[in-house]
Amino acid sequence: MAEQREANTRHGTQLPPELQHMSCQLDAGIAWITVHTGRNDNAMTTRAYDELLACIRWAGSHRACRVIVLDGRSNFSAGGDWALHKERDTQNFRDHLSLLFDIAIAMRTCGRPVIAAVRGRCTGGMNQIAAIADLTIAADDAIFGQHGCRTGSYPIFWGTQLLPRIVGEKKAREMIYMSWEYTAQEALEMGLLNRIAAPERLDDEVVRYCERIKEASPRSLRFAKTSINAGSDFLYTAIWHARDALAEFTGTDEWHEAIDSYLERRAPQWVEHGPQW
Repeated sequence: MAEQREANTRHGTQLPPELQHMSCQLDAGIAWITVHTGRNDNAMTTRAYDELLACIRWAGSHRACRVIVLDGRSNFSAGGDWALHKERDTQNFRDHLSLLFDIAIAMRTCGRPVIAAVRGRCTGGMNQIAAIADLTIAADDAIFGQHGCRTGSYPIFWGTQLLPRIVGEKKAREMIYMSWEYTAQEALEMGLLNRIAAPERLDDEVVRYCERIKEASPRSLRFAKTSINAGSDFLYTAIWHARDALAEFTGTDEWHEAIDSYLERRAPQWVEHGPQW
């Protein structure tokens, strides 16, 4: 049975009483939100994304919070767990995608700078989370990529919309079409990152950025963030259209072949399962 959303974490600014996949703490004006799902490569479930949304909303509503940091334990995250996605039907997957969009809206409208502190793997939906963040700082051994086109999906969660604006259209097409992975140095050179640091120095570098941000006027930062976002706010409509298109793809023969071949690490058989063009 495909997992369902947790209704009690969707609205409001209170943290769930028991966070299973996140830790969230406020220290000296910095809200640290850490992903620790316990799954392979810190992969995300619907419950984990629900908790992430609750943590971001909580931090964004806390008057003492000046900056939000998203990080992951061992790995930032490999994104969604395709073994779970395989069991979804159209409506269930549409609900799941809507949750991801809620997270993006919360990140873009929280009024605080959001920093993605990346170590280990940062792929799929969580690579898009890192792209949505205002700033991204990574350990020099981190790995980035989008695998959607190899799993019967594509990065609709601000990936196809925002990545061309960040790394340029040609590079975004390469990242999405080819499903290649990139080193932190390559990600820095293409503009996906602001800074890289040795793994043992990552937290110190993130704190350095946070302390500098805390010196700025809170209202100026809020206004600046809103103003910068205005240039891409018109992309929301494209995201909702893409959500429905991808949801309708769910459950098709091609969808299952894409996921099965990815999980089984074999070449897909598109001749038998693909559409009749």
